[in-house]
Amino acid sequence: ICFKNELAMVSISKNEGPYIKEWIEYHLMVGFTKFYFYDNESNDNTKDVLQPYIDQNIVEYIYYPGKVQQLNAYNDAIKKHKKECRYIAFMDMDEFIMPTIPFKPIYQIISEQIEKSKGGAAGIGVNWAIFGTSGHTKKPEGLVTKNFIKRGINGHWANYHIKTICNPRMIDYYIS
Repeated sequence: ICFKNELAMVSISKNEGPYIKEWIEYHLMVGFTKFYFYDNESNDNTKDVLQPYIDQNIVEYIYYPGKVQQLNAYNDAIKKHKKECRYIAFMDMDEFIMPTIPFKPIYQIISEQIEKSKGGAAGIGVNWAIFGTSGHTKKPEGLVTKNFIKRGINGHWANYHIKTICNPRMIDYYIS
């Protein structure tokens, strides 16, 4: 089956304008091809930063007002885009997926893992790796990925939390 997007990202956030460009560029480098960005009432320059990506059809911008809208946004994306994306990841703007196999597109890694399950898996869970302050006492200039390079050990309790990358055709809702 040929999909319009091999690997898409869904995110909902508010006032993340200063970080969006780095986040999108990073994830484009590791193999994401589409971003569904749900804007939860930003009043900074979020849409202006996103506009070049919107113009290139890399980002689909959805204004999504209201409180506690994360699951609603995720479910909206599943409903609307399940037939055009092979895989969809659900991430926050402060999360970066780090491939474990250098120079291999993430969607290929996911496909290989799902094939190992003999087609029975709807997706994979990606463990957190919590990065702390890296010794900074105030916000440093420059990129997040250059400034925050020290992380907790693998066995740290917070690293057991996972993020989901799924085959959206095999699920009805984000929590299902």
